[in-house]
Amino acid sequence: MTNENGYLIGFNCGIVMPIMTSYIHEVISKYKLKGHQLSFGDVITHAVCQSIIDFPQFNSYYDQELLFHTNYNLGYSINIGKGPVKVVIPNSDKKSLIELSTEMKKLAYQYIHNKLSEILNSATFSVLNLSFFNMNSITTPLFEKQSSLFSIASETESLKIVEGNISSIKQFNLCLAYDVRVADCQQALDFLNSIKDRLEGKNLI
Repeated sequence: MTNENGYLIGFNCGIVMPIMTSYIHEVISKYKLKGHQLSFGDVITHAVCQSIIDFPQFNSYYDQELLFHTNYNLGYSINIGKGPVKVVIPNSDKKSLIELSTEMKKLAYQYIHNKLSEILNSATFSVLNLSFFNMNSITTPLFEKQSSLFSIASETESLKIVEGNISSIKQFNLCLAYDVRVADCQQALDFLNSIKDRLEGKNLI
């Protein structure tokens, strides 16, 4: 069942995964030296797009049975002072980090200049960047014909004891809402840990 805004009602569950951000900032700095301006959200979104290939149940939807999308089309919202607009980047799994970042910047430019049309029906999974809103975690509803939606929370700083020494670490929470009819919590955690490994440098971005 969906409401008037196209949200799926009654079947979503939420899991939050804390991820350290030092490697993300290393990636941003490395690309900056090459003349590329990447954002925090660019790197995280790209990691999601790459990891979801190995977890196709999160690129699906349930309609009497589990139905898999044939393409991986990223849906996300742009909201830079003019209200939220939902957009889609088709075949996002095939795009490099720079290609994905460039496409997102192009859509933001079109948004600012009122040349962007809202398109959502072709999105097969979604990412919301809420890191600018001092948000720690959230469980969101799902969009129709999608089984996963990621929300990027704000980066925070905390203290951690490592080998008896107290050190400061920065981290953020990656929040996953998913359809309980297409996956269980262990599969969702495996998916989140795959993304965590990419973003903490255990797998190449």
